[in-house]
Amino acid sequence: MKYYATIYIDEFLEYEILVSLYNGNGLDFTHAFLGLTKGKSPDELDKADETLRQEYLKNKEFKLIKSIK
Repeated sequence: MKYYATIYIDEFLEYEILVSLYNGNGLDFTHAFLGLTKGKSPDELDKADETLRQEYLKNKEFKLIKSIK
């Protein structure tokens, strides 16, 4: 069985960073974490995650529309 190690690097922008920017302090957008999976590639997991997110959003929109009526 294959193992996959993935390093995710993303911009990280939170309230504290915005305050630092406003005050003229330096910024640091470093945000990274390591993912380790067994048996499924990161691409497969991303596809499954996207499918679940879309289903969640559809349900959320349906509930919102239902509550308006």
